[in-house]
Amino acid sequence: MKKLTVYIAGCLLAAGVAGHAVEPVAFPEAAANYQAYPEGSAIGRPTPAPEGYRAFHIEHYGRHGSRWLIGEGRYQYPVDVLEMAGRAGALTPRGAEVLAELKTLRIKATGRDGELTQLGAEQHRGIARRMARNFPTVFAPGTCVDARSSAVIRCILSMLNEIEELASIYDDLVVHTDASAADMYYIANPEATASWKRVEAVKDSLEAFRNKYPIRGDFAKVLISDDRLIADSVDIKRFNDDLFDIAANSVSHGAQSDIATVFSRDEIHEQWLRTNAFWFWRSGNWPVTGGKAATNHVALLHNIVESADTALMSPRQSVNLRFGHESVLMPLVVLLEIDDYAKEYRRLEDLVTDEGGWRNYEVFPMAANVQLIFYRPYGREYTEDDILVKAMLNEREVGLPATPVEGMYYRWSDLRERYLLKNSD
Repeated sequence: MKKLTVYIAGCLLAAGVAGHAVEPVAFPEAAANYQAYPEGSAIGRPTPAPEGYRAFHIEHYGRHGSRWLIGEGRYQYPVDVLEMAGRAGALTPRGAEVLAELKTLRIKATGRDGELTQLGAEQHRGIARRMARNFPTVFAPGTCVDARSSAVIRCILSMLNEIEELASIYDDLVVHTDASAADMYYIANPEATASWKRVEAVKDSLEAFRNKYPIRGDFAKVLISDDRLIADSVDIKRFNDDLFDIAANSVSHGAQSDIATVFSRDEIHEQWLRTNAFWFWRSGNWPVTGGKAATNHVALLHNIVESADTALMSPRQSVNLRFGHESVLMPLVVLLEIDDYAKEYRRLEDLVTDEGGWRNYEVFPMAANVQLIFYRPYGREYTEDDILVKAMLNEREVGLPATPVEGMYYRWSDLRERYLLKNSD
C-alpha cells in the first residue's frame, strides 16, 4: 500500500505541475549527466545509405566517459551529517546503512577526483568498435584519424581508449592525437559562458523557477529520526545535492547505489525539474540569455564545418574526433538544431509543460557523442551538392534543420551555410 500511495502522489504531482498527465522522471533519467552510456538494444543500428552512396568521412564530438565524482569533499558532508545524527542517537537503521556505504565510497574515491573510471574507458572502446562496424568504408587503408582532446585527463584517456580500439581493428590507420591549450577555444572554452551567465535577469529567472520546486527534505527523515536536529543543524540543500549526486554517479564505477532509494518519487522528479532547467539555462535557446548559451560555443560548430570542407576536397577517407565535456556537447546539439533541441522556450516553466520537449538526459550521458557521417556517390562523377550527411546523437539517427533527401540523410550544401551564419555576436 505504501508503494501505491507514493505512485499516486507522484502522478498527482506531475499532472499538477504540467497541466496534463506527464509521467514523472525515474531515477536513471533524473541522474541527467551522471547517467552511464546506453548499452545493447538501447543503441540503434544505422539505416543503409541511399543507393549509390558510401560513407567516407566522420566529424565527431564526444564527452569523456564515466568518471569519479568531481570534488572528493562531496562525500564528506553527508558523512558528517549522519555521524552527527549517530552521536545524537537519531540515526535510523537505514541511515546507518547509508553512512556505511558513504564511507566505503569515500575511501574508493580518494585521489580520483573527476578521473575516468574503467567503465568510462570501456564505453569509448565500445563506441569505437561500433563506429568501425557501422561505417567500414570510412576506415580504409591509410585513413587519416585526427583526434584532439580537452586538456583534462579524463578526456585525454577517453580519446586514447577510443583510438587504441580503432587501431586494434585497423592497423593501417594514419593517426594523430593532441591535447593542447591551443585547441581549447573550441573544444572546451571555460570562458564561453562568462558573458551571459552573470546577467541578473538570468539568475533571477532560474532562482524563481527553483523556488517553485523547493527541496522537500523528506529523504532526510528516512535517515534521521529527529526532525528538530534536521531543521537546526543540517544544510538541507547541500545534503540533498551531495547525496543525490553520489547516488547518481555511483553507476560510473559499479552498480547503481541503493542510496537512490531514500528519495521519494516526487523528490526525484523535482530534482530533475531543477536540473533540467539548469542545463537549459546553460545550453538552450532562451531569450533571457539573448541566445548566448549556445552561440558562445559557435567556434566548435565552425571548426566542424571547416574541417568537413577540408575533408570533402580530398579523395581519401578521414575521421576527425574531438573529446570534451557535456557543457560543450549540449550547446553543440542546439547549434546543429538536432531534433527539437534548438526550440525556443520563453519561460522555464514551459520546459515542464512541453511533454517530449527538452530532456537533458537524452543528450548527455557519460560518453555522449555527436557523429556527422558524410556520404558521396561512388562509380560516377559528383558535385558538392551531391554530398550527403547524417547526424547521430549517442549512435541514434536524429533530425537536422533541412529537408532530407532520403530518410535521415541530408544534403550538406543545405546545412553548411546555415551553420556558418551562426555567430556569437
